[in-house]
Amino acid sequence: MTRSSPVRVLATSFIAAALAAAVDTVLTLGSNPDPARASLRLGLAVSPLLTETAWGCPAGLIAGWRFGGAGVAAAAVIAPWALGIVLDAWRAGQTTVALVIVGIIVTLGGIALGRLAVDAAAGMARVPAAPRRLVWTAAVLALLASALSVTRSGLRTFGGGTGPCASGAAPAGPNILLVSVDALRADTARRMRSYQRLAAAGIEYTEHFTSSPWTLPSIASLMTGLPPDQHRAGLSLSTYALLAKTPVPAGLPSLPRTLGTNGYRTHAIVTNPFLTSWYGVDEGFCSFENVTMGGELVRGLAQTTPMRLARTLAPRTLPSDRANTVRVHAERWLATAGDRPFFLWLHFLDPHAPYGDRDGDSTSLTLDLMAFQREPGLVVPFHGVGLLRAGEYRPGPDERRRIAELYQQDVDFADQQIGRLLDFLAEGDLARRTAVVFTADHGEEFWEHGGVEHGRTLYDEVLHIPLLVVPAAEPRGPMSRGELSNVIDVAPTILALAGIEEQGRGGVDLLTGRAGSERSFNLGNLLFGEEWTGVRTAHLKYMRSEYGEERLFDLIVDPGEQVNQVGSMHEALATVRALLRPMPAVRAALALAPPDATAARQ
Repeated sequence: MTRSSPVRVLATSFIAAALAAAVDTVLTLGSNPDPARASLRLGLAVSPLLTETAWGCPAGLIAGWRFGGAGVAAAAVIAPWALGIVLDAWRAGQTTVALVIVGIIVTLGGIALGRLAVDAAAGMARVPAAPRRLVWTAAVLALLASALSVTRSGLRTFGGGTGPCASGAAPAGPNILLVSVDALRADTARRMRSYQRLAAAGIEYTEHFTSSPWTLPSIASLMTGLPPDQHRAGLSLSTYALLAKTPVPAGLPSLPRTLGTNGYRTHAIVTNPFLTSWYGVDEGFCSFENVTMGGELVRGLAQTTPMRLARTLAPRTLPSDRANTVRVHAERWLATAGDRPFFLWLHFLDPHAPYGDRDGDSTSLTLDLMAFQREPGLVVPFHGVGLLRAGEYRPGPDERRRIAELYQQDVDFADQQIGRLLDFLAEGDLARRTAVVFTADHGEEFWEHGGVEHGRTLYDEVLHIPLLVVPAAEPRGPMSRGELSNVIDVAPTILALAGIEEQGRGGVDLLTGRAGSERSFNLGNLLFGEEWTGVRTAHLKYMRSEYGEERLFDLIVDPGEQVNQVGSMHEALATVRALLRPMPAVRAALALAPPDATAARQ
């Protein structure tokens, strides 16, 4: 057998990897939602090529040079690619007949791709040296440019931080740990052991509400102390791309920036694709990490050979954003935090759909938001929230209970990990020196008003969230406060824990008890469906749709918000109508830009 030259073997390997990547690119673009950003669209388009060539060229070169030629090199690239597709089909639960058909098609296609790669490499060898070098130089430069652009845009989603990193004299205040749990209802939180443990030493605010039923605008309110109609984060920028939302504008009050300016070391370890630097959530933090984006990267590269094989052969090696990962990252950071007081924000994603995730599972919140899951009926993990939302899956009473139980299992896992984190604090001297604030971004509905999940209504099941404040050193609890409070009060309360006074925020310091009984909060900025805005007082809930439909509930006699009083409570209706502030409009044609772009941070 005539041994091929290393150059020809490498060329065959590259072409084979590129041909496989072309198929993977079509599958990738077809299975991913539109990210609404040019840089991420480019990433979806070129990542399969980068991934396949990264492993395929060395594998083909070694196999071809070691065992005899360009044909072996092509086989070394194409065979694992074909095997990965068949294993993916098997993992997806295809029947034996379907697997045989897939295997035949992939085998024949693989042979054709391998033959094409060998012939193309042979053809390139007959091209004069100068043009051939020009072609290969252009290919290498294109790969490098693609890698640089994808890496640059991708790294923005993993980290961030725009604020001061602690300098000067250390502040006299305590460490502050802010724990937020995604999609955690107030009533569910009270059954958590970690919540009860904190409540025994702290202050529980039983009538605490957020202003928006989904993550980005709610967290923006928490960090700025401003309601959604003022901070304007999370407004839709597109009529079709769900991920195209306005970021937190630069220049607004920032809780971490204020703490950092006053000497605190600030850090965040968060989950959820909406909590990244692209949306300005890192504003004011010294350092910032989003552990969800590792799993989202795996999802984006799902249609490549390494990911196909890893999902089947070593699924536990894939990145996870479950609560144990957040806890491990937090403990690692705390171990190196030093003596300077810190502000650490942890956001746990586990209760969020898809329900029924297990320790170490890697799931995609983005795909759940886009409702691409098509599994019929109830499976675990339960990925069918999109089908429920669309009315395509209508579970009976037993299935509804089971879905709620899967949600509770996710809450229980987060509860366990938060408890272990509290144990870690207690083992050292941190517990005594650390104030803890426990809350959520929004709640979750389970058919109280006909729907499930969150983001599409303004009822209390998605707005009523937990709030616990445990001061350091000298706990004040157990105490329970029943006055109406709102997410915009959290930032002033945390600053009060740190001994910092700052004006210009919309909320109040809840520790002083100045919340008052006549407060009202504006509500709005939905994620799904038609837009609703509203007003919440201690006794009334008013909601108005973008098409003029009105709902008014007397929360004293009807806490479940079942009887619309628009036609009977005329005086109250006039009062709350006067308090309503509409959400600002955003042109749907705008494109989402990085958070440092002036046009995006309006």
